[in-house]
Amino acid sequence: PRVQAIFGKARPVTAHPYLVDERKIPAAVMEEERFKGRIYQDRYGNVMFPHRDAEGICGLELKNHGKSVLVKGSQKGLWTSNVFANDKTLIIAEVAIDALSYAAIFMKPDTAYAAVSGAMGPKQYTTVMELVRKMQNLESIILATDNDEGGDHIAEKLETYLKGQGFTGEITRHSPESRGDDW
Repeated sequence: PRVQAIFGKARPVTAHPYLVDERKIPAAVMEEERFKGRIYQDRYGNVMFPHRDAEGICGLELKNHGKSVLVKGSQKGLWTSNVFANDKTLIIAEVAIDALSYAAIFMKPDTAYAAVSGAMGPKQYTTVMELVRKMQNLESIILATDNDEGGDHIAEKLETYLKGQGFTGEITRHSPESRGDDW
């Protein structure tokens, strides 16, 4: 209930100042149809990324200068861009800002984006698989994780899970070049 009440007061944004000025994500990326209605701002000016599961909004991730939290009462789900019928590639990043950064560097057509918000719980794996099954033209998944132990762990677990669930498309990992870096 708390998460729903907070989300109900949020407004969608395209180019939040924190994302543009601090994180250097071009406004043009967030203005793409791919990301419309997927980035919000709360009443305090924080960027808000809604997490969804099979039942709908289950969590809210807040980001701003010196702030990176899940709203009290949130459960991690999956933040996603808009997904279109012709999408052939799915990028899975650790957090939504990494997904947006990845899009800024490597934006290509027919590609959807998702983020798990760090270490994953069992319900998140199910949510990822639901998205994969929904994407009928999906050919490849790119695990755009950080170049660190956490990124290694997430990528290994996701790849094992996806293959174990019968995904037969290509799965690759793409991380920043330097150890310790994120997107």
